[in-house]
Amino acid sequence: MINIDYNTALSALNDAVAEKGVDFVYKKTETLEDEFGGDSYTVCAYLHRDEDGNLTVPGCIVGNVMVRLGVPATALVSVNTGTDARSMLRFLAAEGYITYTGKAAGLLSRVQGIQDGGIKSWSEAVVEGNDRLALTQFDGNENAVGYDG
Repeated sequence: MINIDYNTALSALNDAVAEKGVDFVYKKTETLEDEFGGDSYTVCAYLHRDEDGNLTVPGCIVGNVMVRLGVPATALVSVNTGTDARSMLRFLAAEGYITYTGKAAGLLSRVQGIQDGGIKSWSEAVVEGNDRLALTQFDGNENAVGYDG
């Protein structure tokens, strides 16, 4: 089982930034069809398709972090699109892949939200997400109510 605390999450986020480059801006690539017959639209995805069409390539920064930390890509397929970071973490924990702290969830959720806007680079998203998390003051307990709220 993979244990994800704040320091582990922040380190993996920084590694993802180093891999892609400080100016990398994530672009939505997965196209979905409107269930009511409207226009199709693109969404962020934890995984992208490889050359064979399989969902194996880390996509967004949080997908990158999960795969980087050892979560199998196959575990992310059922939550690939339309699932926020906290829900994805809860799913992976329920399936026995990970444990995580509320502070780690708070960081990943904030970074994902900034990234999904499609304007800021991954490096900016990590800095701003961490700064926003720092505004949440607790007694040092990473699982304190509020980090994951």
